[in-house]
Amino acid sequence: MRTNGAILAALGCALCAAPAEARIVGIDVTAVEPFADGAMFGAAGAYERVVGTARGELDPADPANAGIVDIALAPRNARGLVEYRTDLFMLRPKDPARGSGTLLFEVLNRGRKFLFNWVLDAPAQAAQAVNDPRSAADAGTGLVLRRGDTVVWSGWEADALRQQGGMAIDVPVATRDGKPIVETVRDELVSATRGPPEAPFYLTFKAASQDKAASPDKAGAQLTV
Repeated sequence: MRTNGAILAALGCALCAAPAEARIVGIDVTAVEPFADGAMFGAAGAYERVVGTARGELDPADPANAGIVDIALAPRNARGLVEYRTDLFMLRPKDPARGSGTLLFEVLNRGRKFLFNWVLDAPAQAAQAVNDPRSAADAGTGLVLRRGDTVVWSGWEADALRQQGGMAIDVPVATRDGKPIVETVRDELVSATRGPPEAPFYLTFKAASQDKAASPDKAGAQLTV
């Protein structure tokens, strides 16, 4: 198995468009295994799957990170930085010498991979096949693999579902004076735009109680139809 240093270098190219104090500090690899049973993708040869997690740190005082909601209120480590952990999935040439030297990073859609389905004409698949590609068919035309590109995905939504191979990120919970932050959130839900009319709705955050006696600080919750 190749060292984690090589993976760090590759992942850094994809994720390090950030200041010096925002960085990946470690990679925990849980599996390195053949992709598509060792099928050959042109001159690039066979590919392998790399699955694991990446650990990172952000400087809450860096102006470049100011757009991250409530980062100033997040817990910090001994270095004064905010830690996070994200799911990592990579497809790379088994022989690095046969690779193109190009890293393709796909931004997930709600924790799901769609490069092969939406761009490379992979057939309609179950959610597990989309998020956990294992066969040559899962790669569609296989264009980026035949080019020798390394393909990387990482979670970026804390509330993305991990079921059926979905990917997410684990972030710390921000507090104010040691207490949970309670604010008003507005969700707009429209039926039957992407599914059947009877499809369930999911709120961004857990619904607050409307019982003023039980939860005086949450009595402002409203549902308007």
